[in-house]
Amino acid sequence: MIRIGAVLALAAAGTAAACVPARQNGDTLGGATQSPVGQSADTLVGVVARVGSDPVSWMAITPPDGGQLRLSGTASAALGAVAGAHVWVTGARESSGFRVDAFEVRRVNGQPVDDGVVVVTSSDVAIRTRSGMQRTIPNAPPSMRELAGARVWVSQPVGGVAPSYGLISRP
Repeated sequence: MIRIGAVLALAAAGTAAACVPARQNGDTLGGATQSPVGQSADTLVGVVARVGSDPVSWMAITPPDGGQLRLSGTASAALGAVAGAHVWVTGARESSGFRVDAFEVRRVNGQPVDDGVVVVTSSDVAIRTRSGMQRTIPNAPPSMRELAGARVWVSQPVGGVAPSYGLISRP
């Protein structure tokens, strides 16, 4: 009888699992994207803001579907430099919010930006993104040369116009 009970329990579990639609990589759950099975990272996009007042303030993200989440983790402190920006974060959902392991700034003031490290040569200023892509920053202001090695966001090129940029962190 025990073997029949175990077989019936396994069959019932298999039937129940078949009734639940399979999640695909990239499917969202409350604004978060679940990573493939076997990986621990979740991703989330939204606008970051500092909430509260010092000394009791924290960073939060509001995804497009609403519902603010408190951010924690080692990378969350650097998000203070980009409050108001639209970002992509990776980490993990926690009971109290979202743990941020890494992030990229995607938009500032509604405009697309690149997030990366400033690279200075004798003739150019460039930005190297997390993916390794490097692009020259046309019309870079002289002050960007002083940020060699720093992580910044910089607006995408517009003919003849100096880019907007902001410091995320120094090396």
